[in-house]
Amino acid sequence: MTEEKAAATIDQAVEVLTGVAMNREVIKRELAKLPDDDPRINKTAVEYEIQLLRIVFTGWAVSYFMADHPAKNELAQAFWFSMHEFSGKISALASAGAAGTAIDYFEAIRERTRCYIDAMNANMTEADPTDVVGATFSQLCGDTDPQTLAQAGKHMFVNTLTTVKIYLETVEINDVPV
Repeated sequence: MTEEKAAATIDQAVEVLTGVAMNREVIKRELAKLPDDDPRINKTAVEYEIQLLRIVFTGWAVSYFMADHPAKNELAQAFWFSMHEFSGKISALASAGAAGTAIDYFEAIRERTRCYIDAMNANMTEADPTDVVGATFSQLCGDTDPQTLAQAGKHMFVNTLTTVKIYLETVEINDVPV
């Protein structure tokens, strides 16, 4: 017996996926798992990197889980456009408060995407992707507590992929505009 899937337009799917990528409650829960009294862990840096990891792997999961779906390219492109718009707002706010320093948040997303994809490509023949992402996340956070930070990165990676996969399995994405 097959289950009915809810219909979703590209715009509706992007709205949900953007919510997945930007879900502050999930990020706060992961940060709460880190020890408060460990001076080696910079929670601000970890929070910044968790947000980037969620954005990168939400977009990656769309392409991965929709590999053969006819709407894959359109959905992926629309998701990244949404992230570009969001990044513009963050960049403007951050630049305004940074004493004339221009900040390009979307470039940070691009750089993290390259970093994670390069690490996965270099290590996929012998390593579990969660280990590769966890180690890369730990390095990006300063590698001050590699085991704890790698675990946080692994958990966020799995959480993000699982959330996107479950969503994509419950909807039939079509091209009808909202």
